[in-house]
Amino acid sequence: MIVRIPTIIYTGVLVACHIYTLSPYLLLGLYLRESNLHWDARGDWGPAEPGRFAGDPYWTPNREGLWPHAFGLGQLHVDGAGAPHRPAELLDITNNIAWSAEYLHRCLAAAAGSWPDAVSAYNQGIAGWQARGRELNAAYVADVLGHYEVLSAATIEMIPDVGGEWRVEVEYL
Repeated sequence: MIVRIPTIIYTGVLVACHIYTLSPYLLLGLYLRESNLHWDARGDWGPAEPGRFAGDPYWTPNREGLWPHAFGLGQLHVDGAGAPHRPAELLDITNNIAWSAEYLHRCLAAAAGSWPDAVSAYNQGIAGWQARGRELNAAYVADVLGHYEVLSAATIEMIPDVGGEWRVEVEYL
């Protein structure tokens, strides 16, 4: 299987990981699990105040009348790691990469450098991880770390794409 990573995401990850001293494979592993590398992913659908982010084009309900609360590659939550930003800001690729990398960095600090604990904290919030531990989301942690293992061993190539763009391809087994 080949994973295609748009160059804007790949280079943004490399820059953010340099700034926050993170493994780009770990951050990409999170993105694969959180959004499958879809920059415009929206999740954590639930009830909300319709006027909360008035005028934001991405604060719209789905067919069931539920509102998204998590946005972008890193699925930053408007009431958690994505606060106090608006959905449109969270869906900006550059912002989302920078803010999710910074949040992962904080999770690693809280977890004293333990990757499994940091990944768990990223998913359930630092306070949630501290209260419940990583058993709550052990499958999530295993999935992210599994992506990390494959990505860190993969061949990564820059390939010319249609219209003069470039893409990154990762042979993902």
